[in-house]
Amino acid sequence: MAITIASRLFSGAAATAAAGVLVLSGSPAHATSSSQSWNINGGYKATINAWHCGVYTKACDWKTSTKLYKGKSSAKATWIQSRAVIKSHGISASLEISRNPSIKIYSKTKDQAEYRWKNNNTWISDASGQVKPGWSATHISTKSCGSLKIGKNINFKEKCVTAGAF
Repeated sequence: MAITIASRLFSGAAATAAAGVLVLSGSPAHATSSSQSWNINGGYKATINAWHCGVYTKACDWKTSTKLYKGKSSAKATWIQSRAVIKSHGISASLEISRNPSIKIYSKTKDQAEYRWKNNNTWISDASGQVKPGWSATHISTKSCGSLKIGKNINFKEKCVTAGAF
């Protein structure tokens, strides 16, 4: 009986230690994200996503997307646009682009960068990149906004989601 209890305690401690290693590894489970969908006329649905790393030391990856669906399948829009805003927060916070994003910078200030990407005749507009928050940054946030047009009559005006405190 004592051996069984000891081996259960050892197994529990090993499982706890393994879980701790996963938590400290900086895995995607620590990401900060937000996603929301809106129904559009004609059975369409627009989904906007924002994601960035939750734990970082020197650099942080980010991703945003705007997607169009009809039912459960992807659907082509006449045009679909995404806008991403990456912001560094803190006293005298700064933000450096450390890896070129998949799209061009639209505007940049000391602590914020904005990107825009517009696709024609497809179902998705997405962007990704990496930033280096300055030494005084407490956290970063990612705002993802999307808009689209389907045919001549269906317009989806820009809606946004935010990952992290903006």
